Amino acid sequence: MIKTFKFFCIFFLILNLYAQENSVFEDYNTLEKNYHSLGEQEKEIYKTIAPSYENDFEKKINEDSFIPQGSLVLNTKDYAEEVYIDEVFAIDLEVITTTKITFDLNISLDKNEDMLWINPNPIWDQKANSYYTRLWFVAKNLNANLNKITVSLSRNDRIFQSSSLIIKPIKLKKIDAPSNKYSHIVANNLEVKQVKASNFDNENMIVFIELLGENTNLAGFNLKDIQKQGVEAIKGEFDKQSGFYYAILDKSKTRFEFSYFNLNSKELKDFSLKIELKEDSVSTQSDLNPKTNDFNFYKQIFFWILCGILAIWFVFKKSYIALGLAILTLIASFLTQNSIYKAVLKADSKIQILPTQNSTHFNSGKYQQEVEVVGSRNDYKKILFTNGKIGWVKSENLSKI
Repeated sequence: MIKTFKFFCIFFLILNLYAQENSVFEDYNTLEKNYHSLGEQEKEIYKTIAPSYENDFEKKINEDSFIPQGSLVLNTKDYAEEVYIDEVFAIDLEVITTTKITFDLNISLDKNEDMLWINPNPIWDQKANSYYTRLWFVAKNLNANLNKITVSLSRNDRIFQSSSLIIKPIKLKKIDAPSNKYSHIVANNLEVKQVKASNFDNENMIVFIELLGENTNLAGFNLKDIQKQGVEAIKGEFDKQSGFYYAILDKSKTRFEFSYFNLNSKELKDFSLKIELKEDSVSTQSDLNPKTNDFNFYKQIFFWILCGILAIWFVFKKSYIALGLAILTLIASFLTQNSIYKAVLKADSKIQILPTQNSTHFNSGKYQQEVEVVGSRNDYKKILFTNGKIGWVKSENLSKI
């Protein structure tokens, strides 16, 4: 009897322990499901609990929330101790980290708005545990300052480590230049490759100047007293860069004058460019590839010559096949010449200066309107408004009449 009583006691004790252990499992399962809904403090407390029943869950917490710390060191090469206002200068940055997990690199700057960071999305190069990039800056006036560069490592949009580097003061020098001619370009060299001018509307023309610069920021090209201007289609890095400066000017203007500061000679260089306005408002505005028009011209000449040969063949051989082909080539020549047609432009369409993705644009108006399509390039159409203004628009914003 006593043995039987002891057996039942031991049995109920084991059963009770099993129920408690199973309850612990259930508690952990509940915490696992609700882990990501916990607050930060609760998560930190929970991470001190080491569940022994599921290695995969512990691994998941480590991957999602616990990030081991490592050293993070910032270095720079020697950079300019003094620069001119509007001069581009670079700071080469090295980031060394012993962190083994994957992460994102983020840069923040302690500076004022007069110091422009002109490549806010730099490209990183990795060699072993080191990451390299180049930051480019331009000071717009003597009040510009850059105090500190901070690099942060983040994972899942959470910063887990950061380090800062103090930037030694950079002396800024002012350029004495006539305010009405100075283009705010400082460069080792600046070349003008071509100048094109054509009608923009009934009163104004648009002038395009193709520029090639060394150690400069062409996007900063700006002249006083010109209301509509900008730089489009910039290519290359700041050490060697090309682009198209445009300005909308009165048609009476015959010369375009500007100056830039040459870093090699330490003096201003003046340009005085002759403006030749092409009266044909539908021919070349913002057509940066004149070979397109040349090709159409030669294609038309080819059709005319072919039509003449076929006509002579018909006269001497009395071949009606030759006559039919001659008529078809004559029609093709007229189609090549007359590619202008009318279309309806959607309301609030963006009209661009150039047929490029990031080109400056202006709105067409709140209502749809009739325009003439006078050219095309890729997915863009060149259109002529009733007031004589010309621009580029995406094909999807037009419908044929």
